Amino acid sequence: MPLKNPEKHYLSLESAKQNIKIADHMMNVTYPLVMDPKLFPTIIENIFLGYANALSAILHYERFYKRIPPFNDSFDSKLMFYNAYVKEQYGLDPHFEKTMNSLREIMIAHRKSPVEFSRKGKFVICNDEYSLKTLDIEAVKRYIRECKRFILEIERIISKEVKLY
Repeated sequence: MPLKNPEKHYLSLESAKQNIKIADHMMNVTYPLVMDPKLFPTIIENIFLGYANALSAILHYERFYKRIPPFNDSFDSKLMFYNAYVKEQYGLDPHFEKTMNSLREIMIAHRKSPVEFSRKGKFVICNDEYSLKTLDIEAVKRYIRECKRFILEIERIISKEVKLY
């Protein structure tokens, strides 16, 4: 049911759902067809965007009800506000934050990497000192499951308030 004038938290939540839907499709439909681990960074980016948009959704929701002060639209700022105001208030799993940071590190390593290659179903990212980060199918699927769980938790929080009216 489309809303006539949706609030930012609804739009961000829908964006998060769309991002994880894209990542899930790439993992479960596209990857089995092409069997190329070079898809993993793109999938990771969509998972990260799913987390970031879900994070925006809960913060905009809290801001809408004036429970938190204004925040910058940067990931670091959002994560700081999430830790300070949201995580404990709603009893959200601390593992979500670790996963978000891990995904962010992978994306930064991918962007700065001078050498990347795929070997034996894994995507390997090397930095300047040739320390390695590897992505395999199980890790990417685990990231997708975690992100879906986070989005469902955020949706549960946001929709609980709507049912009160």
